[in-house]
Amino acid sequence: MHEEAQKVFDECFGNLDGRDAANTSRMSISSSISRALSIKTRTASVISYANKGGKGAEPGKSDAMQRVAVTLRQKQEYSRAERLMLRAIHVKKAILKTEINEDIAYLYNELAITYQGHDDLENATKCVKKQLLIFEELKKTNSLEYVQCLTFIGELYRDQEKSNEAIEVLQKAVKIHEDLTKGENALEFALVPAELERSEFMKILAEELIKVQRIKEGVDVAWQALKLQEHFFHGATNATV
Repeated sequence: MHEEAQKVFDECFGNLDGRDAANTSRMSISSSISRALSIKTRTASVISYANKGGKGAEPGKSDAMQRVAVTLRQKQEYSRAERLMLRAIHVKKAILKTEINEDIAYLYNELAITYQGHDDLENATKCVKKQLLIFEELKKTNSLEYVQCLTFIGELYRDQEKSNEAIEVLQKAVKIHEDLTKGENALEFALVPAELERSEFMKILAEELIKVQRIKEGVDVAWQALKLQEHFFHGATNATV
């Protein structure tokens, strides 16, 4: 391993997994939702690897590549991070003999964030599409992870001025998120203010609807987003009385 890469590698393990929340402020991510997505999927991927126990040398090798790549991205060394993440995906596929695996889905998300960091939105979109396809094959379409992927690609479409594509995926995200966080299911998201989370990507949806002259729909969605925020803050105010 190159001497400089070895230094970065050592820094990674000095921070346990090299991707602690304190470092997220250095990530070059253009929006709050994408930043939140990055944090959540990184947490999920770490848990996934930990549960596997890292059998043999090769799984450890691919995991180490991912960690170094994330640290390189945090240092805004995007080209090196991209190459290393692609290598990690290749190694992981060789180990698993398939692409249909959650670990690989999360690696594609990491790669997408890396591409987004240096404004390669086309390749970022391709990576998130692959992640969505993997979740669909695994029948994980009714999950928060799938919703986060939809909102991520919705933002990428928005940033590429592809309003119709953004509208389609964001509408889907809103519906699934609403189903996941209503009634008894809402307890699963106690640490995440579901109303605020949904209102954020509803605001993006409203903007895109208005861009394509679907004014009434856009205003309706914006109003719904506002009501969600008011409901959350009104409830929080009552709780402190």
